[in-house]
Amino acid sequence: MSEPRCLRGLALALCVLLAAALCACGADEEKGGEKGAQKTAQSAAGKAPAPPAVTKAAPEAVPAPGPELTAEERARAEAALDFHNTAMNALETGYYALPEALYANARFYLKTWQLPGRPRNVGGREAAKARLKPKAGLFSEAEAAKLTAALAGMDKALDSLLGKYKALEDYVADSRIRDDGAKGKALAAKLDADHAEFMAARKSWLEIVEARAAEAEAALLRGHPLQRQIEAAGAIFAGFGRAAELLGAEDAAAAGEVAAKGAAAEKQASEAAATLEAAARTSLEHIHTELANRIAEAGKPPFAAAPQLERQYRAFLKEAQAYADALGRGLAEGFYPPQRRELNVAALRSRAAYNAFVREANGLRTR
Repeated sequence: MSEPRCLRGLALALCVLLAAALCACGADEEKGGEKGAQKTAQSAAGKAPAPPAVTKAAPEAVPAPGPELTAEERARAEAALDFHNTAMNALETGYYALPEALYANARFYLKTWQLPGRPRNVGGREAAKARLKPKAGLFSEAEAAKLTAALAGMDKALDSLLGKYKALEDYVADSRIRDDGAKGKALAAKLDADHAEFMAARKSWLEIVEARAAEAEAALLRGHPLQRQIEAAGAIFAGFGRAAELLGAEDAAAAGEVAAKGAAAEKQASEAAATLEAAARTSLEHIHTELANRIAEAGKPPFAAAPQLERQYRAFLKEAQAYADALGRGLAEGFYPPQRRELNVAALRSRAAYNAFVREANGLRTR
């Protein structure tokens, strides 16, 4: 065999061997791939399915803060709150609280034939009236005129009521009179019209002052993160107002019973008063439960504010709880004059504490 033919034979043999090697490698890789796929499938089958992704609840929306108050606007709002505190104190505990106290005394007399003494240390009229006169510019001219007229109405009704109450005191103190309480019943009944007139004028006056205080609170707390606590406070004060209205309606029913003439009319008025008393009691019990729940809810964390602000708010909740406790005692023992005064004072202290919270809340945001 010649040399070229021999070289061609060797080259061909080498090509055949190389092709065989490549085929073997491809087969091994295919087998390896199949084994890898089998292992992956077995591993996936052995594991539990992955839990679904948990979507986090979106945080409560916080109102976007409005434009900051100017120094003048802030001072005016704070002055409105200060006046509201001063005025409420004058109406609830001072000279202008006499109509409520004396009227409650007369109702007590009609039930027990005992007339409690007048409240002490109520101060004089002029000093009390000065506390009910706002500074110039705090209200519009129209509002100021309405406040002046309402205050004059309160004075007129109070003068008449004091005169009739003095006559009742003289009658009760005169042991010579023997008429089975007929004149005393008539005198006590006459207080009703004066009391109603005073309370109507007082309501007109308060509507203006409280509306201005509410505007001031809203301005100072605009966009504040403590919206839950602020809304809870509004609901608590609404409960105070409903309780006061119910107690006033109960008094009016008692007065209507006394004023009735004749046995049949008195019996009919007595039955109507008893029905109202039962309905009022049910409503007051509901308000008491609602107040307890609101106060407890308002005190729950989180409290997204500085520690000193939280202390101010909890001071308000403490006063609100005092009102709820007094309401509970009234339901258990009866709403006699001392109990009513306790309710009035608790409501006053609650409002003052809340106003202090409002001022602190606004002050922290502007420092």
